[in-house]
Amino acid sequence: MKKIIVFVVMWMLICMIPMSVAATTITETDTFTVNSVGDIHIEWVITYPTNLYSSISAQYEHNEYLLIRELIGYKTASEIKNPKVDFVSMDRKITISLTLLGGAINKGDHWEIEMAPDVYGFNLQGTTARFSQASTTITSSGQVTVTALLTVKLPGDAKDITYDSGSHTLKYVLPKDFVSENRYFTIGLLATGMIVCVILLAYTLIKGRGMGVRPGRAKAPKAYTPFAPAVGTKFCISCAAKIPRSARVCPECGARQE
Repeated sequence: MKKIIVFVVMWMLICMIPMSVAATTITETDTFTVNSVGDIHIEWVITYPTNLYSSISAQYEHNEYLLIRELIGYKTASEIKNPKVDFVSMDRKITISLTLLGGAINKGDHWEIEMAPDVYGFNLQGTTARFSQASTTITSSGQVTVTALLTVKLPGDAKDITYDSGSHTLKYVLPKDFVSENRYFTIGLLATGMIVCVILLAYTLIKGRGMGVRPGRAKAPKAYTPFAPAVGTKFCISCAAKIPRSARVCPECGARQE
């Protein structure tokens, strides 16, 4: 099963503490933003006590990828992209961000994100789920406590969001994409549409050819016969009235006929 990386961070943080450090508390704020294809963008903000931050930053500030490898130094089936580490000395914080490809698993009728066994306090607001996590370990140098607040931001159209404490799994449902879920129907519909278009085009071409004039059978055009007045009459050059051919003045309009 694929797991969100941050759920092993607590133990790794404890292992990274120098042996000379006495009882201490580390606080962690984690935000997971899940997209519609199951990739998870993770942001950790880890706050250390002053003396411990100085030791950690001195060891890792110029070797950020070593810090990331130690925090995620276990086998994962997911690919990690765009890792980034920022050291904020003023606030004694280390900010780590990365993207876990395929962190959420598509189960067909729902999606799942596997949580750590020790998370508790599931609280859902809209499509945002929140958890708490705490771990206390006794080392040779004293007691080390790590507390974390986890925020999981699911896609905005997620629904039926539940947390199964037995399997430690956050489950949710996304609306199905009609095209992807019914790709064979869609392909068939497109193919049918193309066939219909081809048939209509062929019918139009055949019909147009049938209505045309066949070669060798063209009919001769009729001779043009201009309209002429009856014999013994003519038209007035002014009003076009029919008048006797011998008339010099139009009896209708009085115009002189030249």
